[in-house]
Amino acid sequence: SMKRSLSRFFPLFLFALSFILPACGYKMVEHGVQSGDISYQNLMVLPFHNTTLQPTVEVYATKAWRNEAIQEETFALVDDTKEADLLLKGEVSGYGNDVLSLDAIGSATEYRLRLQLRYTLIDNVTGHTLFTDTVAGSWDYKYGANTIDNDIRLRDALENLNKELAHDALFLIKERVELLGRKKTP
Repeated sequence: SMKRSLSRFFPLFLFALSFILPACGYKMVEHGVQSGDISYQNLMVLPFHNTTLQPTVEVYATKAWRNEAIQEETFALVDDTKEADLLLKGEVSGYGNDVLSLDAIGSATEYRLRLQLRYTLIDNVTGHTLFTDTVAGSWDYKYGANTIDNDIRLRDALENLNKELAHDALFLIKERVELLGRKKTP
């Protein structure tokens, strides 16, 4: 059958791939990205800064980016600069929480949380900035009469939006670091 013949040739394919990829400048590593002659394996996410007037939003960003780095598994997350190949510095540079809908008496029933995060990726060995980028998004959430529930809903929106932004940005970081290596490799 077709499935049996494919499974028979798969080990041979992997064996051949192990010779082809190094010739193109790629190496298979457990964690990390091989970029030209440089292997980036350990990432340290520094605490985010907050340049908005909204207190503590940077705490949600830092936590989400660290958690997503662990989930994503491209880089091993480290908490010591001596172990880090890459440093990620970030800041919450934009925050908004806009009313989307009102009930019959004019009370808010739905909000849209907006965040903008700026991040910089630094080669920790050379100290050179690899790139700086911005990621932004929004998250809609319900609002009601109970202030405790509303605080929880805002917290959940902050966690969910930061998680989404971190996930998207970490994917782009991986892609960009790989591209930097391809430009250097003939």
